Amino acid sequence: MARQPFIDNQADDQNLDGVDSLTQIQSSFLVTVTKSDLDIYPWEPSHGGTEDYFVTQQQHFCLDNILEESELELKSISLFSHLGQCWQSVAQGEIMKQGLLDRFRGVPTMWLDTIATAAQEVYQQGSSLQDKLVSCVHSLLEQWSEEDLQVLARPLAYTMRGNVPEDQTFTGVWENLSPVEQVRWSLAIAKAALRDMEQENSEQ
Repeated sequence: MARQPFIDNQADDQNLDGVDSLTQIQSSFLVTVTKSDLDIYPWEPSHGGTEDYFVTQQQHFCLDNILEESELELKSISLFSHLGQCWQSVAQGEIMKQGLLDRFRGVPTMWLDTIATAAQEVYQQGSSLQDKLVSCVHSLLEQWSEEDLQVLARPLAYTMRGNVPEDQTFTGVWENLSPVEQVRWSLAIAKAALRDMEQENSEQ
């Protein structure tokens, strides 16, 4: 019997017209898991019929009639290059987050993750260092106006322009800090994250 996809919309005889997508998916899934004679997607690579299944699917999905061979090759190279860049970005992000965790152990992990993720997003933007620092922490400090955060970020942005090395660490109790101290440390963490990304990219 020919193999069928995991979700088979033709598996039952019910007319699902007018039924919302979620209900249709649930119905199809129920049919799939309850029909013992239904041959589903080969999750086990060592299964004897797996290779035949993928050969058949490859024949059904062929780009030869859509793209010239040279164009297909160029697009494949571009795709894998992009995937490589994505993987590199993920690896850099994980290294940076670990560095922040080591240096700012007293800061909640969620706080560090949010700042690190924001730093990755704004690093390549053309905005000023001051704006980047504010962007890294603003979602965590919504009770603060952007103007106040800009004022507190300005001194840190100046030291970043002057390439002043700093090895700030925080191992205290975050909850014991005043609101202003939490803002200052949040901006310092954002500064460290942006510096780490700058250093990582300069070494490539």
